[in-house]
Amino acid sequence: MKKYTLEQLKAFSAAAEQGSFSAAARKLGKPQSVISTQIQYLEIELGFDLFDRSRRNPVLTSRGRAILPEVNTLLQQNSWLDQITDNLLSLDDSLLSIAVEDVALGLGLEQVVMDLSQRFPALQLEFLHPGTDEIVEMVANERCHIGLMSLPKKALPDTLKVRHLKQGRLAVFVAPNHPLAKTDRVSLAELKKHRQLVIRDRQHLERHRISRDAWFNESLFSIVQLVRIGLGWSLLDEQMLESEVVSGRLVKLETDTMLEITEPVHMIWKAKSEANPAILQFVNALRI
Repeated sequence: MKKYTLEQLKAFSAAAEQGSFSAAARKLGKPQSVISTQIQYLEIELGFDLFDRSRRNPVLTSRGRAILPEVNTLLQQNSWLDQITDNLLSLDDSLLSIAVEDVALGLGLEQVVMDLSQRFPALQLEFLHPGTDEIVEMVANERCHIGLMSLPKKALPDTLKVRHLKQGRLAVFVAPNHPLAKTDRVSLAELKKHRQLVIRDRQHLERHRISRDAWFNESLFSIVQLVRIGLGWSLLDEQMLESEVVSGRLVKLETDTMLEITEPVHMIWKAKSEANPAILQFVNALRI
């Protein structure tokens, strides 16, 4: 088995990249004699020359050119391993658990999560979808780290920090083949004549029920599917469903002013959890 060292591989790669041993020494912050010696030891270990030294500046041999990509791959993998171990040492926990209520799904979390994955490649993300009161309980009892939700009616525990993120605007959505789809402006009385599809969590907390004829579902995505096939109308976040309207899958109805409903979205977390750099980055990123 060959017994070359990481420092020898770094010296070889730097010399090949820089075109000389002196330039490689400057890049690595080492004396030129050290770089030259490390490359010589690597050549002895491999059993062949990596550079042709007959010219003023060393030139890669054919074997040197053949092995260089593999050496660079090993160095990249080592750098990746160093980054992973450094991140694991900086994290109290390699798992970040985020509880997200349906009303918070339009926050544009994709970029926030992408940035987290790049800075903390060893971090595991867990997304949960409980109701509002359950989210508060989970964050307070440290069963998850961050909650994104509408605020509950009862006061939050003093141990939690809270930040307002957005004021979501709700609108009435129906399928293009729904009887209400051709109405220029729908009234509250007219909506009550048709089945409403209502989001209701596991604690049977309903959001914005208007019609006596109602079907219930705890999943926003299931509600949207039911609306699409014409089984009822629903009050949903208009920003979140903008693409559904543009694509023609759903129709957004104009309504009376008394149906102008907004739903604030907040983030909660424990102050002491900010010692975790991944949690702190997530919290700081959501300053909408």
